[in-house]
Parts: sequence; C-alpha cells; structure tokens
Amino acid sequence: MKTVRQSPFLFALVLAVVVQTVAANQPKPGGDNMEEMLKQLEMLEQLDQLDRQDFSAAVDKAYECVDTGDFPCADRQLKEAERLVFDEPSRKRLAEARDYRQEMYRIAEEEKKRLAMERRIQECSANCPIREEYEDCVDGYQNPRYCREPSYDQPSSSSSNNTMLMLNQTVQQFKQFTESQLAQQRQQLEMQQRMYEEQRRREEAIKRQQEQQRREMERRRSQQLAEAERMEAELIERRQRAEEERRRLEARRQAEEEARQRAEERRQAEEARRLARQQEILERQRAREREKAEREARRAAYLATMQQGIKLYGRSCPGPSKHVFGTVPSIKPEEVGCLDVYFEVYCPGSASVQHRGVMDTMLNNVNGCYGDTEEVPETLPCAAREFRVKVTKVTSC
Repeated sequence: MKTVRQSPFLFALVLAVVVQTVAANQPKPGGDNMEEMLKQLEMLEQLDQLDRQDFSAAVDKAYECVDTGDFPCADRQLKEAERLVFDEPSRKRLAEARDYRQEMYRIAEEEKKRLAMERRIQECSANCPIREEYEDCVDGYQNPRYCREPSYDQPSSSSSNNTMLMLNQTVQQFKQFTESQLAQQRQQLEMQQRMYEEQRRREEAIKRQQEQQRREMERRRSQQLAEAERMEAELIERRQRAEEERRRLEARRQAEEEARQRAEERRQAEEARRLARQQEILERQRAREREKAEREARRAAYLATMQQGIKLYGRSCPGPSKHVFGTVPSIKPEEVGCLDVYFEVYCPGSASVQHRGVMDTMLNNVNGCYGDTEEVPETLPCAAREFRVKVTKVTSC
C-alpha cells in the first residue's frame, strides 16, 4: 500500500486543503465541517501508520530470508521496503539490512569455495600420487583423471613417504585454514545478530516514540480545530477577493480578445492580398507555360510535316563524285528557320542501309550539282541515279 508521507509542513498543507474543500462546499462555518475535516486527518494518519507497519514487516522478512539462505526472497522484501521508506531512520535501517544481506551472501559464497577446494584436495589426493602432479592438481593446472601412476621399477619408498607426508601436511594446513575461516564467519554472524538485536530495540524505541507522538497529536487537534475555523474565515474573505480579481481579469481578457480579433482580421486581409498576388503570378506563369507548350507543339508538327514533304535524290556530279540533294516544301508560317535533315541511302533490290548521313542547314535545291548537296562515299554499290533516299529525321539547326 503506497501513501504520501506527512511531514509537519505537508500536514499543515493537507489541513489547509481540507479546510478549503469544506469551505467551498459550505460557506458558513459549522461543527459538521470540522468533524469531517478531523475524520479525513485521522484517515491519513491511519494510512501512514499502516505503511510504517508494512515497512517493518518487509525488513523483518528480509532478515529471515537471509538467515535461511534465500537471497532472492530477501531482495524482493528489500525492494518492497524501499518503496515504503518514509524518513531518514527508516532509510538507515534499510541500508543496514542491505549490508547484512551482502555480508551473509559473501560468507555463503566463501563457504561454497571452501567446500569446493576441500572436494578438490580429496580428489587430487586419491588420483595423483606423484607430488608435482598433486600440487598442479590442487592449483587447478592438472585434471585428476589424467594423473600418472608412479614408476615401480625404481626404488620409490622414499618418494612415496615424502608424498604421504606432504599430503598429511596439506590436509592439516587446509583443516587449520577452514577452522580459522569458520571461526571468523561465526564471529561475523554473531556480530550481525547483535546488530539485528540492536536494530530491533531501536525499532521498539521508535514505536514508543510514535505512540507518544500520536498522543501529542490528539492534544494538538483541539488547537488545530480552532486554527481551522480561523483559516476558514480567512478563506471566505480570500475567496471574495479572488472573485473580484476574477471579474477584473475577465474584463481585461475580453479587451485583449477584442484586440486579438482585430489583429487577426488585419492579418487575414493581408493574407488574402498576398494569396491574390500569388494567384496572379501563378496565372501568368501558367500562361507562359501554355504558350511555350503550344509553340513546341507547332514546332514538332512543322518538323513532322517537313520530314514527310522533303524529297531527296541521288546524282553523280563532276569530280567524279556521288551526291544527295533534294527539295524542301514551302510551309507557312515557318516555325523553324534552319533545318538539319537526316537520311538513309538504299540501293535497288536491297533492304540494307548502304549509308547514313545528315544535310546540315539544308536548302531547297532544284539545280542538282550546282545547289545544296551532301557528298556520299563513291564506293556505294549502285549508281547515284539509282539511289533510294529516305528521310529519317528533321531537326532544327
């Protein structure tokens, strides 16, 4: 159960809030309102007392879990206690419980290591009769399953005696070490138990102090009741002043709202003018684009008509050389002032292109060799007059 901690300042604040709530519901002071306020204060105190009890129970349970070796259980209880910390002594008590848990966990881990070492010494003693291998086995460098048997074809009684003596010494030393560790752990455990007992006594003293505080609270309630009545009267007066201030602020807000509306109207008018200007610019741009598109369309149609109307022929001219010339139709209006004519030359009876060329800036030629011509290779396999010339593309220069 989670509640808000009540310091003296917070308690006074809660008292003021409760009184203000009662005053809001019942403008005239009365005994029923004070009784309701005292009930709410008593309920807050009871909730706070329950949280203190839950905190103590969680800490006690954490100690029990540690003593039984159930450290996950202890961690859960410590986490629950952390959620219920309410003052500096409780925070200190939680820290002591955590220290106790850490110390007991360390002791348990050391005991595990000691038992593991004891088992390893026993296993090494049983499987490694050679001294060097036994020492390596105890240090963790030698697997006891791979230890060798001693060689019996040489005198080995002295070595065997030395090995046994060394084993006995090691066992005695380990026994003394473990007894010393156990003694230290017992001392630490006794110290922790004394600390726990001292903490328990401190908790009992705290409980007695809390009981005294509760009785003191009962004594002060009568004083608080009188103070609450005074505060209620002040709240009524304060509420009246607040109402006057609210009306003043409302009038100022209305004036500011009217000014804001006028400013918004001016802004909207300016925005409308700006949008009109943008629309005019956009219309002009669209008109230019339409004009450009129409011009491009007329130009493309003009070039297509020229491609269909231009006639190209072959002729042998003095040199001797082979030339291509042709006539250009007169189409008005002239969308393009200069033409480049691309053509292909075929020979009779052949579907293969014999030559590809272009007549740059072609002019109308009705005079054959004495006008605008384009020379083609002399090596073409047919005579110039037999050329079949096809216009493939017409572009502007």
